[in-house]
Amino acid sequence: MRNLAVLGVVIGLASLVLGTAQAQSADLTGIWLGEQKCDRFDGDKFTTKFSNDVMVISQTGDEIRVAALLVDGGFELLYQGRVIDDAKDPSHKGQASFTECTTAPGSPYQETGRATKVDVKTRGDGKFEATSIFFQAAVEDFPADTGTCSWTYKRVDTEDVGVPSCAEVGQTLKANGAQERRRR
Repeated sequence: MRNLAVLGVVIGLASLVLGTAQAQSADLTGIWLGEQKCDRFDGDKFTTKFSNDVMVISQTGDEIRVAALLVDGGFELLYQGRVIDDAKDPSHKGQASFTECTTAPGSPYQETGRATKVDVKTRGDGKFEATSIFFQAAVEDFPADTGTCSWTYKRVDTEDVGVPSCAEVGQTLKANGAQERRRR
């Protein structure tokens, strides 16, 4: 019986500590403006710049859901990932990893990335700098290509626009017929 009481106290303290840490996490939720610059290869080297891009992030705990490359009112790419808080300043700084929702072995579009600079301020602004690597299979007039993209964004609003999870996106795509994901 004593062991159960001690276990109960340990679980209670762990919940309190984890709950406190969670509340102090760097929160990336919001609307971000910036650009992506991609060095690409499809048999020839070329560069694509996605200037004046809008990226939106929704965050729950350490999980992030990201939509980027806003084209004609819709986001081309959706990601899901995790934030790791900086040990010295967990409420403002950290790093993150993210993977595009359709990424799987053999899928026609694959991308994964790492945000090496996540810095959010109390007043709402912040910086998000990342690098991602992608592969996209050939379709119609586009040959297969691969690339490395540098992301640079600044947060302009902390509004949560409700970016869906990869599971929700997958259900929607199945219901509406699969939509081709790719960088143009």
